[in-house]
Amino acid sequence: MEYGLKIKCIVYISIQCINCFTHILLILLNSQFTMDNSVRGSMGTFSPVPKRNKRVERNTTNRVIKYFCTFQNTIADVLATRGWQEVSEDYGWDFVWADREWVHSACDKMHLESWQRLNHYRNGRELCRKDLMAKNIKKRRRLLEKENRREEAEAYDFIPTTFLLPREYSMFVEEFKKTGGIWIMKPIGAAQGKGIFLFTKLNEISEWKNTDSSRYNSAIGKNGMVSTGAGGNKEEKEVEAYIVQRYLQYPLLIGGKKFDMRLYCLVTSFAPLKVYQYRRGFARFTNARYSSNVEDIANGFMHLTNVAIQKTAENYDNRTGRIAK
Repeated sequence: MEYGLKIKCIVYISIQCINCFTHILLILLNSQFTMDNSVRGSMGTFSPVPKRNKRVERNTTNRVIKYFCTFQNTIADVLATRGWQEVSEDYGWDFVWADREWVHSACDKMHLESWQRLNHYRNGRELCRKDLMAKNIKKRRRLLEKENRREEAEAYDFIPTTFLLPREYSMFVEEFKKTGGIWIMKPIGAAQGKGIFLFTKLNEISEWKNTDSSRYNSAIGKNGMVSTGAGGNKEEKEVEAYIVQRYLQYPLLIGGKKFDMRLYCLVTSFAPLKVYQYRRGFARFTNARYSSNVEDIANGFMHLTNVAIQKTAENYDNRTGRIAK
């Protein structure tokens, strides 16, 4: 039976997960910690950037944790209520909770001391964005096959057939014409179910092709940009990329409904790989019972578990998260 399991390697926080967030903060800020009453170890260190302007000395006598945060939300509230001291990005902080863009740009200009902690790895998007994750899984599998490590390569056969549009549109069409079936399209960088749709015919994606990538055959350059405009004035417009995947038409169900699981883990080091899984997680369910009939593929309440989709259903109960009977 086919089923999918979403694992978030880079932790995202919601109101329901404050206990998990606090637990992760404690792990991040202690050099020695206990997990499951049996595992003890020190935090993996981040790879240092050779260039640095000056060394920041840690004040070991002052136990107030200094943090820098780029958000003004629940995360910032939790940090403040713990009695920690908020400082600027240029100050000697112990801990940073920032958006990926800040981490990506800042890591090229700083050296991290052994006690300093960040909430993102610089290139964490390689595992978190849909298209990049698919690319890296395929790349790893090809490498193992090239090295004749067939058994290890087969372990990476856990995602459905996937193509990146518009770049791999011709390859997708060739596969679609051979096998047909139900397929699903998703924007590579969107969330909350935005832009997702299922289809069984190529002409059903014509709206996407016409609005976003009708000129990809001739106009897209190596930089992924397409030139548009009237007369002699040309304007570059970035084409919105999607991934298209063969839909798992017969998924694992609970009570006749689709679900996904949010499991949280903390990655303290990639080399060597060191991962600690948080005990708690949660599941999201659809409000409508699942049907594999092609006639029902337009029913988002049946096929998509996103809360942002489900809460728009008629008679949705915000208190229970279910359809009121």
